[in-house]
Order: sequence, then structure tokens, then C-alpha cells
Amino acid sequence: IELENTIDENTLIGFSLTANYEILHALPAMKLCKETFSNKIILGGCSATTCYEFILSNYHDYVDAVCLGAGELTWKEIVENFQNNSIDYTAVHNLAYWENSRIIQTPIQKPLNFDEIPPINFEPLKGTLEKYNSIAFNTSRGCAWHCEFCQEKKLYPQFSSRSVDKVRADLINLQKVTNHRLLMLSDPLFG
Repeated sequence: IELENTIDENTLIGFSLTANYEILHALPAMKLCKETFSNKIILGGCSATTCYEFILSNYHDYVDAVCLGAGELTWKEIVENFQNNSIDYTAVHNLAYWENSRIIQTPIQKPLNFDEIPPINFEPLKGTLEKYNSIAFNTSRGCAWHCEFCQEKKLYPQFSSRSVDKVRADLINLQKVTNHRLLMLSDPLFG
């Protein structure tokens, strides 16, 4: 495994599941990571949020916790509480984990307004984006509607959008690191 040289006891491993079928592809990788490194594995994304009970009930041997909803604040709390391959889950909001044969869920914290997030620094991705057919880009999160079938409300309970200035700054920063010509606006609403 190429990762053996970069993963040590101070490494958190995260998987983002944006569609339900991705769990089928992520499970072998999670199992391999857990068996090879025994590091903490945290899941996030739409599917992890909507299916966390199923995931933790059936795959708690490979998944240590699931981030529920938007992950910016939760991941920050995870990193702040991570020491010696251990996390105090009770100090982290928006998290579900398996303990004593049951699922524990920490208190839910309101997500950041999307415009509160500073312009994105894409510099760490320089040279890696060209291998993708397109780049997904969001200018908003959440939805004003309350459709029963949609998972958007579970992730982002309120609609929020980036200001024109922040979107412009993000696009300029993105343009600095790639010559990619296909940008896919993946907003749940075009608002």
C-alpha cells in the first residue's frame, strides 16, 4: 500500500460518502485501513448522514464515527480532541458512534452559514484536478422546500449561499491551480 509511508498513529482517516452506493466501494478500503493501520476512521457526507444507523449497526468494526450533516465545525472539533489515536467523542457535536452495543449521538450544532466560510485555498490540489472529467462547485447549500424524499434538509437544515464576492474569489483561486475547462455547478437550488 502506498499509504504505509504516510500514515502513522497521528493520522485520522476520513471517507466522504455522497451517494448510497459508495458504501459498497468504501467498505473494502475501510476494512483494509482498519486492519492495516488500526487508526480512527470517520465517515461523512450525504449517505453517511442519512444512513448512519445502518452503517454503525452493521460496520462498527471498520467505522469509528459518522459526522452528521455539514462537517466543517465537526471535523475541527474531532481534530482538536484527537490524541494518541483516541477521540473524546462526547466533546464533538454532530457525531454518531458505536459504544456498548448501541449508537450514541452527540448534540447537533447548527451548521455554518455557507458565506461564513472564507474563500477556498485550492493550492493543495494543484496538479491533481486534471484527472477528473469535471470539477463540482457549490455556491449554495440547503433548500427552502421541505420535500419528504430529499436528503438535503438532513445535511443543511437552512438554505444559505455564498456572496458574489466569495464565489468570485473561489473561482479565481481555482483558476490559479488548474486549466480545467468543465466546472459543474452542483447546487441543490440555483438561488
